[in-house]
Amino acid sequence: MAFRRYFSLSLLILIAGSAFTKDQYKNLRIEIRVDQNLGSDISRSGEAFSGSLNKQVALAPNVVIPKGSVVQGIVTAAEPTMRYYQPGVLELELTSFSSGGKLYRVSTSILRLMGKERRRDPITGKQDDRGARQEDATRAVTGVVLGGNTSTARTIPGTDISAGTSDPVGGMQVIVPKNTKLTFTITSSH
Repeated sequence: MAFRRYFSLSLLILIAGSAFTKDQYKNLRIEIRVDQNLGSDISRSGEAFSGSLNKQVALAPNVVIPKGSVVQGIVTAAEPTMRYYQPGVLELELTSFSSGGKLYRVSTSILRLMGKERRRDPITGKQDDRGARQEDATRAVTGVVLGGNTSTARTIPGTDISAGTSDPVGGMQVIVPKNTKLTFTITSSH
């Protein structure tokens, strides 16, 4: 009888201990920098992207994920502006990170970025997109990006304007240039 209790208690502790290590990264907020340009009009659903950890992550006194660790993610949804007919949408999720030569699979919160909808013409009920492309181009030239800066130039879809950085949520397009900082929350680790 005592053996059964001891065995049951040992098994319970072992299961609880393995569950803790499985989700040791759960609810950690991590800030990354993306390694390539992403956007509602240039990215596709299912496309992979990569980045690096912008700040180290520590649990108690130990650093568990050092700054500069490689992270991998996926574009879970990319809805283009359809020639400025609708606001763009871009959804991103991290899938893994590498640290100390090991690959850790994770699930994170989905980061959803949406373009700003154009006002509607009160007479016709249609969106008034006059100046939308120029606004996106102007935003791209100003270089205001979720705290990030880059000098990477690219062409605004639907125009012949080449521009640098942009604010990903100020115009109809969602534009996330290379080196933009993004924050995710780990929901589970595998």
